[in-house]
Amino acid sequence: GLQRERGAGPLAPAAMEAAMLQFHCELGMRIAQRWRLGPLVCSAISYHHDPVGVTHQREQVLIVTLADELAYWAWDESRSEEDFTREASRDSQGVSDQDLCTLLHSRKRIQELSLAFQ
Repeated sequence: GLQRERGAGPLAPAAMEAAMLQFHCELGMRIAQRWRLGPLVCSAISYHHDPVGVTHQREQVLIVTLADELAYWAWDESRSEEDFTREASRDSQGVSDQDLCTLLHSRKRIQELSLAFQ
């Protein structure tokens, strides 16, 4: 997947954006491995859109997956708490309904925290 011919010119911005959208998990994992960030970070990056496939660091990956989904949900005013609960139920294993409800009532705080990563 990610091979590129040597000597090729720079990618057009649209092509780079498309590649990042399609391959950001793989690219991020490779960068984390190269920087020796450890198995937790590598697993979290690699599986945060597909936590079902994780074989180790499962609990931590589920937390990262939930955080990622919360950040996207918090900025999409068209999505309600019910929408998030329905969509996240597959990814939020191990999170109690009460804890999830508390998180969802913290939409503004989630937005503030997500800005720290931009």
